[in-house]
Amino acid sequence: MSSPSPPDPRRRAPRQARSRVLVESLLEATRRILDEEGSEALTTNRIADVAGVSIGSLYQYFEDKEGLVDAIFLAEEERNLEQRVRWASEALELPLEEMFRFFIERIVAQHRRLLAMHAGLYHEHRKRTDMRILGDARMPPHPSGPHVVELFLQAWCQRHREEVRPENLEHAAFLVDRVGYAMIRETVDERPGYLEDPRFVDEMVELLVAYLRK
Repeated sequence: MSSPSPPDPRRRAPRQARSRVLVESLLEATRRILDEEGSEALTTNRIADVAGVSIGSLYQYFEDKEGLVDAIFLAEEERNLEQRVRWASEALELPLEEMFRFFIERIVAQHRRLLAMHAGLYHEHRKRTDMRILGDARMPPHPSGPHVVELFLQAWCQRHREEVRPENLEHAAFLVDRVGYAMIRETVDERPGYLEDPRFVDEMVELLVAYLRK
């Protein structure tokens, strides 16, 4: 069975410049209401009013306020994914512990920033959106199957073979990718306060390093 596509919060994509301006005005209005009035004030009528557009125009592009919230977080997460691609080229030459710390500290900071925007809405958004699927849609996995993060880990392990204990690098990359992803995901969803403690990052790094280190 194929994986479901990530939800698209928009009824239709804005193709013309005028439509893109309208959509951006709705997103900016949503951000302003959240920042200045709180989530309790967030309704489609209020968003349309702050954006200076008709409610009908809003419904051309968004089904409800959740669609607008998803669009805001999706835009942020798109930027996060782009950052992670750039980080990979920087991290490829780093030694083992530095490589994991490089990534984990930055990914934790990304989630902390999204939680700071509005923790409750971010958690609701995560229930509706599978970021793994979104990432694969933007950076398709290799035809042979490995996820893009696995491919990076395999390349890193091959380049630093003298530091790595496991013989089968494909297995090692698979395990490290899934364990690291699960640790971050469950922490964000269940114990987001842990992300504020630098010692928690230390423990995550130590766990992954202990598995790979020769």
